[in-house]
Amino acid sequence: YDQKFNVLNEVEFKGARDISAATWHENHLWILSDEDMTIFKMDPSTYKIISAWQIPVLNPEGLCFDPTGQIKIVSDDLERLYTFKNPETENAK
Repeated sequence: YDQKFNVLNEVEFKGARDISAATWHENHLWILSDEDMTIFKMDPSTYKIISAWQIPVLNPEGLCFDPTGQIKIVSDDLERLYTFKNPETENAK
């Protein structure tokens, strides 16, 4: 969208049943699906899924990264904030 809320670009995403959150981290787009309980890491130029991880959180609605690179997920239903180690960082060790 531009400053007047005119659509500049639209992409159809078929990787999840819904999108409940999106964020930018380390030059990639990260998408959260609450219905699929899955986090998707995407290529920002093609919107193709690079990786996906299921998370054990009921109704996850918010997604962000803290300064150390850990993933923060919010559950609306349980009113809780969950912290997960980034699976890419863990697998690199």
